[in-house]
Amino acid sequence: MPEITLLGWLHTFLGISAISIGVYEIFKNKHFSIDSNTSQVYFWLTFFTAVTALNIYNQGGFGIAHILAILALIALFVGG
Repeated sequence: MPEITLLGWLHTFLGISAISIGVYEIFKNKHFSIDSNTSQVYFWLTFFTAVTALNIYNQGGFGIAHILAILALIALFVGG
């Protein structure tokens, strides 16, 4: 198994932060709103998590994780 790279650590940190802030926003307001600073932070953390996922190729090439990152980006911009 390959060692985790600096990009991998960044991706992990961003992802955990996005999930944590998303859960907080759902429990606090029951929805996401573009007017909420917390929702905007969630949007950008999710965006950068997906972008960093597209640059990780430790498993040999383009795979399911890359497809999920593309779907996450589409969901962000269609839903946002």
